[in-house]
Amino acid sequence: MAIANAYRRERGRMPLAPARQAGNWKLAYADFLTALVALFLVLWLVNDAPEENRAAFAGYFRGDTEYREPEVPAGLEDKAIEASTALKASRALLPYRNHVVVSAEGTRVRLDVMDGQARPMFVSGGSDLTPDGVATLSALSDILQRQPWDIEIEGHADAFPAAGAAGDNWTLSLRRADAARRLLVEAGTDPVRIKGVVGFADTQPLRAEEPHLAANRRVTLVLQVTE
Repeated sequence: MAIANAYRRERGRMPLAPARQAGNWKLAYADFLTALVALFLVLWLVNDAPEENRAAFAGYFRGDTEYREPEVPAGLEDKAIEASTALKASRALLPYRNHVVVSAEGTRVRLDVMDGQARPMFVSGGSDLTPDGVATLSALSDILQRQPWDIEIEGHADAFPAAGAAGDNWTLSLRRADAARRLLVEAGTDPVRIKGVVGFADTQPLRAEEPHLAANRRVTLVLQVTE
């Protein structure tokens, strides 16, 4: 607790001596309120965390030496690989194999819908889908409706500065991701399954050494595989 002191001079030649001011209770009260707000913030964050993370937090405060990420249920990564293999072999995806790349990443299945010079998915510098973009995402919506898992949608851009009225690459990638979300919903995907829409601008190129590659202009549909 902070204590404020002032100095006063008594009559005569006495040295200066600290004198406690009457307003010290205000400083103590401010310290108390700061600690209370911090406590409420910690309680709110812990309450919002998944149950398995709360157990890890509790272990940390009991004296565990390090925080451990919750373990992935056995078999989910294999399930993601199986799902990605089945999607790659899907006849419905065959016409779009040149610009839709399916891969497994941990417990997620990623479908990268990549732009191209010959068949762009979006109009240049904007977030409106081209006819090829509409056809591709409509076909993917039909495929995704056969999968039970939640979906996240990522927007990505190349390293060239954004042109047109869409703003910078952050804004452009987010608007394109949201345009994909709207198209999927219009094509029949349950909107409740879409758990996130985010734009990454040019921060996650497919190959770090080629940030200006046209394929970096892409929308990624991410399936979170669960039991």
